[in-house]
Amino acid sequence: MQGHRRRSAPGKPSTQSQLLKALAQCNDTVWEGQLVPRLRAQGSLANVALSCKQLRVLCHSNAESLRFSCANTQNHQQHLEQLPSRFPACATVQYTAHQPHDVSHFGQVLPVLSRLPRLNSIDLHATTTAASSAPLMALALELLQLRLPNLRSLAVSIMGGWGDNPQPFKAIGAATRLTRLDLYSYTDVPAQLTMGNLSALSGLSSSLKALVVGVDQLVDQDELQPQALGRDLGFLSALTGLTQLMLPLPFSAVNLAAVSACSSLRNLSLTAMEDPAGFAALEDPDCRALGCLGQLTELRLPKVQGTGSSAAFLSALMQLQELQVLRVDGLLPATALPVLAGLPKLKEMGCIWGNEGEAAAQQQQRQRRASRLVPTEQQLSGLHSMGAAGHAAIPWAAFPQLLTVMQWDQWSVDNFSGICAHCTQLRELASCEWRADTTSLPPDVPAAQRVAAVKGLAKLPKLTLLHFSANDDAEIAALAAASQLQQLTLMLPDANLDTKACSPMSLSPLLLLRSLRRLELWLPGLPLTAEDARRLISSMQCIPSVAFTVMPSSKAAVLQGMEEARAANMKVPSEFDIDVNPSWTENPPAAAVGLGGAAEGFVLPQFVMPGGLAMPPMLAPGLMQM
Repeated sequence: MQGHRRRSAPGKPSTQSQLLKALAQCNDTVWEGQLVPRLRAQGSLANVALSCKQLRVLCHSNAESLRFSCANTQNHQQHLEQLPSRFPACATVQYTAHQPHDVSHFGQVLPVLSRLPRLNSIDLHATTTAASSAPLMALALELLQLRLPNLRSLAVSIMGGWGDNPQPFKAIGAATRLTRLDLYSYTDVPAQLTMGNLSALSGLSSSLKALVVGVDQLVDQDELQPQALGRDLGFLSALTGLTQLMLPLPFSAVNLAAVSACSSLRNLSLTAMEDPAGFAALEDPDCRALGCLGQLTELRLPKVQGTGSSAAFLSALMQLQELQVLRVDGLLPATALPVLAGLPKLKEMGCIWGNEGEAAAQQQQRQRRASRLVPTEQQLSGLHSMGAAGHAAIPWAAFPQLLTVMQWDQWSVDNFSGICAHCTQLRELASCEWRADTTSLPPDVPAAQRVAAVKGLAKLPKLTLLHFSANDDAEIAALAAASQLQQLTLMLPDANLDTKACSPMSLSPLLLLRSLRRLELWLPGLPLTAEDARRLISSMQCIPSVAFTVMPSSKAAVLQGMEEARAANMKVPSEFDIDVNPSWTENPPAAAVGLGGAAEGFVLPQFVMPGGLAMPPMLAPGLMQM
């Protein structure tokens, strides 16, 4: 999507995490350009060098994870042989192969990896799209099974479809001690992974606890024949020890009867992928199979057609008394609330709410009743977190104890006002993903209604974190009513994409938010001059931490504005960051620009501390010098 960015609710960073972050950012340039000259001038260079050497040895010996690629190991056999002695605590290795020969080179690395005393997890990535990568991956997996028979966790990702090649899966099925298996494939080819491939995993019946399959499509070998039968998941009946299962659903109907054999399942995610003919759907027998999984604590069924409004599904849902997390679409308040209220442990859910389908006037009346008149016995007082989407009415009155809400897409004004009226315990109203052309409220609604809805945030006395995408200056000014906010992420969307224009001076009302400690501005629709940036930065001097995310053409202007403000001895925020979103341009391209994807070329090896910190090269030489 254009300007697509994924967000998660930020927490207040601890002093320790800030220190580690600063340490991790001390690259060679920082050391050579700033730190080393000062240390030399103070006569402390030798002492620091000795301390860094000791720290390097200590970090090596305690590192639990290694990341490297063929570029770091090929022609460096001597360094490679030192891995077991230098990284004795390493339990996880991630190897990235950028070219087909990199995949085959992994077989040469395996003898060394087999000598790592604590190694129990391999993460193998092939980023090449060459057709030869799948057969080579099969060979690598066969060698892996022979060299590391005690492997407990395996993750394999490949660019390009697996197709109907069964050899990789036969090799995996022979690794009879695996407890976790993650399979990923990234390609536009629909036939990425066949069910026949997965049937080879039945050999893991005595050990496998978690199976995660992340592909765009799971198909039968006869997917080109609509009348083909056998579109089931029968191999699951052998994996009775599974506690976690994530699978994509086929485009056509699927028989989930085999799932009922996995009676130990705690976490089940079935993702339906979009097809020109529509989404996959669950039939009544499938729902009955789900109802047999009485130990489920997490159930996710995004985009599964007709599930939320199905009587069979709601009947099955009532059987899942251990359920804590639910993700399902199409729920109707009238039929779903009594069922949800009967799940005593439910604390987190996500839903694209459905509607009843009446005439417009009757539907509007039902929406108001659904959002305001909810019987006390149907209130879910234990529900603390929700993700919600859709323009249908969300029954906020049924969720009085919500603490965190994720706004998945644009809400109606009634939904925005409803959450302000009923969820008075709310602390965070965030957005998990934004696009440069999306606003929090519909732009075609009269401004007075939108402004009133935004001012309603003042009714939430405990709300400290807000993500908001504004249509115009009036909405930004209305945010000043929410004086309790401590963290605000504000987006000014692209003015060329059906939104009203926002001006730089429209941000001045934010100064009335006296409790604000962190302000993040996302500006895909607001080109800035140096003068604009200087005024903005200086006007935010009372906010301790400020961050700008801008289009590439605005970065230089923001940096210049900051320098001008400092040169004029203006007071500026004590912490100021600037970031660039390369997919934001003043003339948005027609094609969507993604932010993800694997980088080609050289990948620096890193070793990761127990907390996940990748140490900088200056503190971790050795492999870093390859």
